[in-house]
This record gives sequence, structure tokens and C-alpha cells, in this order.
Amino acid sequence: MPPRKLIPIDGEPWSVVFRTDVGSFVIQVHPTWAPLGANHFRELIKADYYKEARFFRMVKDFVVQFGIAADPKESARWNSRHIEDDPVTEKNLAGRVTYAMAGPGTRTTQVFINLKDNTFLDGMGFSPFGEIIRGMDTVHKMYYGYAEQPDQGQIQQMGNLYLKKAFPELSYTKQAEVVDSRAFPPGEPGKVVRCSTAQGEVVMDVHPEWAPVGARRFV
Repeated sequence: MPPRKLIPIDGEPWSVVFRTDVGSFVIQVHPTWAPLGANHFRELIKADYYKEARFFRMVKDFVVQFGIAADPKESARWNSRHIEDDPVTEKNLAGRVTYAMAGPGTRTTQVFINLKDNTFLDGMGFSPFGEIIRGMDTVHKMYYGYAEQPDQGQIQQMGNLYLKKAFPELSYTKQAEVVDSRAFPPGEPGKVVRCSTAQGEVVMDVHPEWAPVGARRFV
């Protein structure tokens, strides 16, 4: 099946927060970098596609890859929706997010996070569409012990039924949703609030992605 001819949505960057079992990270999506990829990623987020999906390919000093659905029926539904390639306008630097692919016109749902500068991928057609602007430490806290052992064919056929049994320690996404980009100026960390009580000190990590207005007022 030929790749879909999506109508690209140009405009300002927008942000997605991924809440995982080990913490949260925020991807800022840049439609001007890869318009077709950015548009498709928004569709996936709105469809709640990544919920409970495992980070199944964990290659230290290279990439973290995810994007095969927890439910194999969802994987099958989206696997036929290939999108056309975007020109490579940005480099695959550490923290940038790019679609995985098996050749021209094969991008669907799988994406990877560059753990270091992988600029050799630029000439192979891998076009970044976003970057992690908060929570790269969460990515580094994920479970890397299985490396590339999970079989992608088995994941496509059985989803989490296979992964939970064979690779129970894999990190996973609890929820992914579009959030207000104003809550995450690039490079601005979250706030840590310390409160002294009669019983001792309480430390709170304030997450603007959970409630942007309330977080700004609180701190």
C-alpha cells in the first residue's frame, strides 16, 4: 500500500507529556522540522495509541525505541497507514525524536529517542520531528537490561501478552497527551518545593505538565 498523502500542519511547536512507570518526559514537536511526521504523531497521541506501550528496544549510547501498541489489533490497524517521507532538515542529535522506518515511505508508529548524537542517520533519511525538552533523566532511568532481545514480530502479533510474560521489567507509557507548551519553556526544569513540618521536611516535585495553571500559581 502506498504511503498516505497527509496534509501537513505547519505552525508553532507543541508539546506532549509521556507519563511512564519511572517518571515523565516532555517532547516538543516541531511541525517545521517534519510536517508530515508531526501531523501523524498528533493523530497517534489523540488516539491514545501509546498507552501501555513498552519501550522495547533499549540500546545504550544509541537509541530508545517504542511505538508498537499494547493491543495487537491497534498495531494492525495503524501499520497500514504509512506516511510519506519528510525531507531531513534537522540533525539526529541527543534527545531528538525520530520515526523508525524500514525504507522510503514506511513510517507508521514506531519512534526512537536519540541517546547521543547519531548524525550518521541524517543521510539515511531519518528526519527528526521533535526533541525532549524535559525529563531526559527519566529516559535514562528506564530498564535497559533486555537491550534488543524482544522480537518485534512477536510484539506485533501478541502485544503486551508477549512482553509482560517474556520481558516483565520493560518500562512503559502510562499516558501520553498534548499539553500547553507554555508550561515547558526549553531548558526550564521542574520545581522542587521543600516544606518544614513538626515531623520533618517534606519534599514535593511540582509537575507543570499535570496542571500548568495550578503549578505556576503554587510556585
